[in-house]
Amino acid sequence: MVGKAKQKLIFIYMKYPKISALVPNEEFFDSTAVNEGVWLTEGHLNSIESALEASDTAITEAVTTLQTTLTETKDSLEKAETSATALTATLSEKETTISTQSAKIQELEAKVLELGGKPSGTGSTTTAPDDNPSPPPTSNSIAQSILQMFMQTK
Repeated sequence: MVGKAKQKLIFIYMKYPKISALVPNEEFFDSTAVNEGVWLTEGHLNSIESALEASDTAITEAVTTLQTTLTETKDSLEKAETSATALTATLSEKETTISTQSAKIQELEAKVLELGGKPSGTGSTTTAPDDNPSPPPTSNSIAQSILQMFMQTK
């Protein structure tokens, strides 16, 4: 019977390694009670309870960390959405400005084509009498003028 009890005890340690690891040092499952089930001492229960409490604490801390991360991510997304909305509005304004300027450019290009083939005007000069005085006639120029008139009449 002792051999079967020992086999059963080894089986329990192999089947439940995590629970077996919680058994306090220098304590073992009661191998004499193997046929009736496994008997746990108060030390066994205290170790198991401590491990469960540590797990609960770790889970609570992980949930708190995840909730904080989720809140921060949500806030970050809301800020990004607000920024994207503002950028969309700015982009819309810029597109309107570009559209207006493009229409004005087309209007001006048409005006340039219309006026491009026309003369720019008759042109005129304005000079004051004293701005560009003509040189006084010389006797030589008078003589040449008379000679030219005489030559033309012949």
